[in-house]
Amino acid sequence: MRSKFGTFAKTANFHAFTPFDQTLNCKLNLLLHLDALADAPSLTPKQLATKHGDEAARWAQLQLELRKRATKKFGELSTQMLFEREALEQATSLGVARYHASQFPQGAPVIDLTAGLGGDTLALSERGPVVAYENDPARAELLEFNLKQFAATHTDVKPADGLNALLNDSTPALHIWADPDRRAPDGRRLTRPEDYSPDPAELAAKLKDCKLAGIKLSPLLPDEYLESLGGSLEFISYQGECLEAIIWLGTENTKPKRQAVILKPNLNPIGIEASDDYLAATGTPKQFIHDCDPAVVRAHCLPTFGFHQLGNSVGYLTSDSPEPSPGYRTYRVLATTTQNKVKAELRKLDAYAFEIKQRGTKLDLARMLKELGTTGKRPISLISFSFDKHLRLVLTEQLG
Repeated sequence: MRSKFGTFAKTANFHAFTPFDQTLNCKLNLLLHLDALADAPSLTPKQLATKHGDEAARWAQLQLELRKRATKKFGELSTQMLFEREALEQATSLGVARYHASQFPQGAPVIDLTAGLGGDTLALSERGPVVAYENDPARAELLEFNLKQFAATHTDVKPADGLNALLNDSTPALHIWADPDRRAPDGRRLTRPEDYSPDPAELAAKLKDCKLAGIKLSPLLPDEYLESLGGSLEFISYQGECLEAIIWLGTENTKPKRQAVILKPNLNPIGIEASDDYLAATGTPKQFIHDCDPAVVRAHCLPTFGFHQLGNSVGYLTSDSPEPSPGYRTYRVLATTTQNKVKAELRKLDAYAFEIKQRGTKLDLARMLKELGTTGKRPISLISFSFDKHLRLVLTEQLG
């Protein structure tokens, strides 16, 4: 019988040819026996356990579950990969990983110090040789398996601590990528960066003299800490979410001091540089409201556009011209009102609110949408903002 995992002989009973244990080879045998899990969805958990044993059934069912979850990050590639729950949660989406990889010279060797399940390693291998370190032996096995599925033959997986290897190597590394582990051994999320593995400050000190190095970190870390690491700072937006901060270091780093990078499928990355200019606020919406991408907000790029901030709601800008930009979505202002008069304004426009957007206000959006109803014919977006402790609602329609 042939499957995408290779050729194997199907047997009547899994336990007849190998006992199930924690080794990856035995787990792969189970995958083969289930014909790459193709028949597993037709079996109930009880039937699977009866046929292959409780432990084997639990592992197989977990892989099915994780492969479904991984589709968001890896697309159809996830059906050929193996996962571990916590490592998948930390894994880089392939679309973002390809941006990381594109920053390094085509064909140049890159060291991935913290490879995990292989999201970044796979993307790096598409552009050149990679040495991938993973200090968890079980994850290193999964990494090697995942890379083999995509013929990443010019990758060298090393089950070792990448930072220690770097510190002990007398030959200076030229291009390096690192994504420090932000989970404790018991699975807890770590909030102090000095508890990450490896420590980003130690990494940054080591990597500043190479040609180009990137360190992926949480965008929730304070500016003071991120800036203390030196180099350039990027906040990455993917599918409308600010996913990460990247510190870029090295003698060939030519990036701006701080910027937002917006990634969208099938489009080139868009960089928007931060600005220290003063951002004036107004409590009166102009003709257009611009709802800014979260990475644009996080990177302090709002003054770059030359608009006014709308009230106290950081992330809403307002202007008298639409001026399209990938850094925000633009809405045309139809009317401005208060909470107790919004129904009357909707009736005037023969409209209904299909969504309510808010920044810095505390409306119960689901309840409010239900109370406003859907009796009008014209769908509009309702934008909530505050100014001088007063709540305002703006009826708008999205452009484009």
